[in-house]
Amino acid sequence: MLARVDAGWETKGMGIGSKVLVATDLSEAADEAIRQGHDEAQAEHGELVACHVVPNLLRQSPLFPQLNMDVSARVVEMEQAAVKAVEARVSAVTGRDLSAFRVVVDTGSPDAGIVRVADEVRATLVAVSNRGATGLDRLLLGSIAARVVRYAHCPVLVARPHEKTGRVLAATDFSEAARPAIALAAQEARRRGARLTLLHSLDVMPSPIMGLGAPFGASWVVPPKELVDQALAGAKEALTSTLEGLGVEGEVQAMQGDAATAILDAARTLPAELVVVATRGRTGIARMVLGSVAERVIAHAHCSVLAVRLGG
Repeated sequence: MLARVDAGWETKGMGIGSKVLVATDLSEAADEAIRQGHDEAQAEHGELVACHVVPNLLRQSPLFPQLNMDVSARVVEMEQAAVKAVEARVSAVTGRDLSAFRVVVDTGSPDAGIVRVADEVRATLVAVSNRGATGLDRLLLGSIAARVVRYAHCPVLVARPHEKTGRVLAATDFSEAARPAIALAAQEARRRGARLTLLHSLDVMPSPIMGLGAPFGASWVVPPKELVDQALAGAKEALTSTLEGLGVEGEVQAMQGDAATAILDAARTLPAELVVVATRGRTGIARMVLGSVAERVIAHAHCSVLAVRLGG
């Protein structure tokens, strides 16, 4: 078995499926997160915790305190009803008895509640659904799933329904932040009995913002083809060495171009059943940084995406 990567979010000796928090709003879309979270927990004989956040749409009234008691009673009733509804939903989706999982119900903003519960139960993985499957919703980074990915202390599985293709895709820029993601991608490939594709994209084109400097004498400098070919060859060699060290079956791809576009294209072409990407956040303010590549992949991938944070 692969050595656990100390990414800061995990408890020593615990794997990604040791304590899985699945978030549900009791919709059909959220059932996929329950299903895939259940699979992750079951693979490691881990604990499954189901979370539901009751939106707190009622404000406290300092001028009429008697109304606050009314509101509090209604919130308690809603939470009790939510527990029963979540228990029924998880049992129906996974086939688990009520004794085989636990339910946590919180009140407030859904994304903040999910992150708060993940911290409290020391989750090793959070599974959420991506409700923006098509149309404008798919483009909104402000979605609950994206905010959970941005703030959660542990890896987040953004679950989408997909066919089992036996292919897992992991992207790396050879940075420290990518190492935990690659390790977990290998772990997932092993668990699923899938082949692992390691991808590196070399983006040598300058940012379009450079064009703004043209009136002041700035110009784009593109490396010569020979240098690009050497860099790609070096990347492929490094990817091959990494794959061999992971001890899983698969292949490598080194290409030139925008990283997010390359990842999304490769995911569709393989086709992949899971894409694994690294996020930039560590702790504190940096925990808010998702990264443009991860952001685009999470928003547009056709399959589930596992976003892995480098702890610190």
